[in-house]
Amino acid sequence: MITMTAIAEQKIRELMQEEQDTIGLRVYVKGGGCHGYQYGMAFESRVAEDDTVIEKGIKNPQAKTACGCGSSFSA
Repeated sequence: MITMTAIAEQKIRELMQEEQDTIGLRVYVKGGGCHGYQYGMAFESRVAEDDTVIEKGIKNPQAKTACGCGSSFSA
């Protein structure tokens, strides 16, 4: 699960204002990490057709286990 605090949300908004044409923060999953998958983040300037847009309360319902460091998981 990803939890975003109010302070993190405010910082993301500040950083987005510094980047031209940024519309949101992409949270994605890629292969790697000690459990097989890990999250990544990047600012985006467009929404792709297959994106799921979440305004707040990000959670990965597919994750079955997570590693101790909290940066990777298995599905």
